Amino acid sequence: MGKVYIPSDINTDCLVLIKEGVIRSYNINNTIIPLDINISYIDIYYKSDYITIIGTTIYTYYNLPPTCNNITQEITNEIWYRYDFTNILIIFTVFTIFTVFIPIKIFSKLFKRGAL
Repeated sequence: MGKVYIPSDINTDCLVLIKEGVIRSYNINNTIIPLDINISYIDIYYKSDYITIIGTTIYTYYNLPPTCNNITQEITNEIWYRYDFTNILIIFTVFTIFTVFIPIKIFSKLFKRGAL
């Protein structure tokens, strides 16, 4: 797993890789998940356009909590590490062509100028 983009508004004190493509961020202020307390979390599906699902869970002695921050080296908030960054660039380029260059071409033909 290479670097993964996580938005800066997500709490990164306790991150756990749940499965391929899913990172869980627990809303706690330390790296130790307490037992027998209702803990809220956010599941981030970074391979599915960063869909987030909010939920709660309780860990007990029979259902031990995972280890926090086992993926600290792979997390970044730099946007070019976003999993679908190339798709965003392609959409931006197509949008720019249809909103800038084609109207300029149409207006230049209307007014008989040789621009572009």
